[in-house]
Amino acid sequence: MRGWYLILVGLIALGMLDDGGLHVTGAAAEAARQQPRGTFRSGVALLTIDASVRDAGGRPIADLTAADFTVRIDGEARAVATARLFGGAPAAPPAAVAGFTRSLDLTPGRLVVVAIDRESLASGAEKAAFETAGRLFRALSPADAAGVVGIPTGGLELTRDHGAAADAVARMTGTAPIQDWRYRLSWEEVLAYERADRQTIDRVQERECQAASMTCAPGLDRQAREMRTVGRFRVQTVATRMGTLFDSLAPLHAPKQIILMSGGLPFDATLQPFYEDLARRAARAHVALFVVHLDQPSFDASQRDNAGTTNGREYLTGLANIASSTGGAFYTASGRAAGVFDAVLTDVRSFYQLGIESRPADADGKSHRVEVTVNRPGAHVRAPAALALPNNPDSGGDPLERALGEPVDVQDLPLQVATYVRHGRDPGTVRLTVAAELPGEFRSAPRQLAFTISQGGKQIAGQRVTMDTGAQDSAATTVEIAPGEYRLRAGMVDETGRVGTLDMPLRAGLRTSAGVLLSDLLVGTYTDGVLTPRSRLVPDHEGAALVELSSGESLAGVTGVLELIPAGATSPAARLPLALHTSERDTRVVLAESRISPAGLPAGPYVASALFARDGTGFARVSRSIEIVPGETGHAPAPVAASAPAPAPAPPVRDSELPSVLQRLGRYVSQFGDRASLIVGVEHYQQRSRDAPVGEPSARTLVAEIAVVKTADATGWMGFRDVTAVDGKPVRDRQDRLEALFRGDAPDLSEARRIAAESARFNIGLVRRNFNEPTAPLFFFLPINQQRFAFSRQGRKTVGGVETWEIDFEEKASPTMVRTTDGADVPTHGTVWVAADSGAVVRTRLVIRGYLGSSSVSTMEVTYANDPKLGVWLPARMTERHEGAWQRRQIDITGTATYGDFKRFETAATIK
Repeated sequence: MRGWYLILVGLIALGMLDDGGLHVTGAAAEAARQQPRGTFRSGVALLTIDASVRDAGGRPIADLTAADFTVRIDGEARAVATARLFGGAPAAPPAAVAGFTRSLDLTPGRLVVVAIDRESLASGAEKAAFETAGRLFRALSPADAAGVVGIPTGGLELTRDHGAAADAVARMTGTAPIQDWRYRLSWEEVLAYERADRQTIDRVQERECQAASMTCAPGLDRQAREMRTVGRFRVQTVATRMGTLFDSLAPLHAPKQIILMSGGLPFDATLQPFYEDLARRAARAHVALFVVHLDQPSFDASQRDNAGTTNGREYLTGLANIASSTGGAFYTASGRAAGVFDAVLTDVRSFYQLGIESRPADADGKSHRVEVTVNRPGAHVRAPAALALPNNPDSGGDPLERALGEPVDVQDLPLQVATYVRHGRDPGTVRLTVAAELPGEFRSAPRQLAFTISQGGKQIAGQRVTMDTGAQDSAATTVEIAPGEYRLRAGMVDETGRVGTLDMPLRAGLRTSAGVLLSDLLVGTYTDGVLTPRSRLVPDHEGAALVELSSGESLAGVTGVLELIPAGATSPAARLPLALHTSERDTRVVLAESRISPAGLPAGPYVASALFARDGTGFARVSRSIEIVPGETGHAPAPVAASAPAPAPAPPVRDSELPSVLQRLGRYVSQFGDRASLIVGVEHYQQRSRDAPVGEPSARTLVAEIAVVKTADATGWMGFRDVTAVDGKPVRDRQDRLEALFRGDAPDLSEARRIAAESARFNIGLVRRNFNEPTAPLFFFLPINQQRFAFSRQGRKTVGGVETWEIDFEEKASPTMVRTTDGADVPTHGTVWVAADSGAVVRTRLVIRGYLGSSSVSTMEVTYANDPKLGVWLPARMTERHEGAWQRRQIDITGTATYGDFKRFETAATIK
């Protein structure tokens, strides 16, 4: 039977319950483990290898192609599919006219980290070199991220604030301790004492001891032990800290360049495993390593020149081992080290990222030897000595959330992003629409779009939207924010799991001209009454343009015209009238709209400009870049004389009121959690079943607490049921657990999952279900889900004394929001009664058919009532009925629930 349990999916973050409960696909997914470092092109999995190529004079070679490279992995040649040069021509300057920002037009970002072995460097003489290293950050591209790691402590997280990173390096200090060692012992002599090498020990004693000294020999032995302990501990400390750094960088997409600065590290056979482990972790992380040995002279006259140390020129071996085992570069520097860091900067700035054909055996978790050569005489190539891929990647993570958290842009997808600022609902806000798409020639359907908006490093807003299967190349979503300067980070994941992200500055504010506030120009196509922004207009879809205007004075006498000007031209290819009419969403706002027929227009880029005049005098122009894809048939729009004012044609023929009501409905449902959290009420629920299986009751009475609580995903809230009594008997071990669960700041997710699963198990009858939670139908009307449905207005109806719109809805997208546990689609339809002025939901009817043969049908109706004390519309009554036939048995389940005794609890708890 479990194959036909009905499951409501895609709503809240609690996971799939074992008994056929809620399948959660919330926006915040669990952080993924390390992923295989690779990218994808044309369906072929590629490994990436970063290679620096220099000519005989040490200058970068910048004109190589994939055919110029030969790559061998474990001695076997591999096909080089791509060779992307980092550090080539700079990115094009921002366009003068607003439009979609393309990730492929931007300079790709790198991760550059300076790690400082502080305990190997004496305080004072190191400052000049640190300042030089810090200036390396100031020479990076704005797309690069910089970080600082102090060993054993200190540093700065990865950031694009390069000035902060430079300052963090300059503030670093050496912390090498002053050792009270009397004798001059080299590391080899220290190891000789461990081996009991009598010949070497005698030579040391003859050199260091006076003939009559009785304490010299024991002192030498003691100092040798101390030096071994200190030296080996330092190697362990550096290897552990650097290994942790490599591990933390491994999942990130960008090229990674690490500069290790140290005064030296000892090396011997007992330390070999630490160096080998570090090399393995470097191979997994795919880092390019630059090792800089700082040769520090002693400036302290109180220190004996011949005293024992565990750093200095004698200890180059350990650092050189790190460089050679990872394929990195090794430098020795002194003083300001300007020449060394100039050479490092050249390598950091200019290198090739090679895409290599991968094979299944690569992902075995082992290190594989890498050799890279080029067919250019006199060229020198530096590349990682090995690479490794984990053999147990976690495919259950959230690639989009992970990519949005990376410090630089991810370019596995050629993402394009545009923003549009329009009038906000309140005077102190603006509506920001974020649109993202893939190029028209990119043959992959996007699946999800997400973005975050931050200011001063603090996240202000964010959203996530899932696209239905009909989406071809784009998606858009809207938030309301205060005007100001922000950073926008947007990301998209396609049907294959590839991700693209883009980070860009954002200025959110309306423009002002002649006392009129104007929105951005939005150009796109209408889908189900909603204007979706697009960078390209195609012949089989009528385009549209929209600008919003408002003013403290009358806008009578204002006219508008839309010009489509080919790029580089001065005259428009078409001039179209802009029809002005009052917005139904906000009567303070006037909409200027025009329809665009792209068929017949010459192909190529255009500037779309909306020009406005009052009484014949122009006062504003709003423009945006678009592209026209030509059609084989059709005619260009009839041109309008340049001097003639634009007439005001009739509004477009469509149910123009419905989109506004649906927007208010979506806004109401999105904010329902803020109004209702945390409200707890009492549910009295009676269920009857004529199909009761053997051993199950035919009737059941449940008493439960129901609550609306906040979540940290795109929905923002969830309804929650906790059964307290079954057929008059209290549930064991259950005392106010719902209130206790959400009293703290961090609710226990596993406990929430357990409570939800237990409540679903109390349902009786053959149809196992979890959608019989009274607020569940509201999730169908979230903005991110409305695109899955077709809506039609049926008329007006008074429900409970409230004038409402009666709106039918029918699910068109696949996969559906309700499914059987074997994944089969179960389309839904129904009716929602909405208070048109506020978007409040007064009643819902949900109908589900065909989940168990053609005769199966489930109907659930919920009526809401406005609680005057709490100021919230809350469930008042729910009825359900499930009918059908299965294996010669008739299914007939009914249920009635009533709700009351609602109380609000003060809590900051949020399910994350």
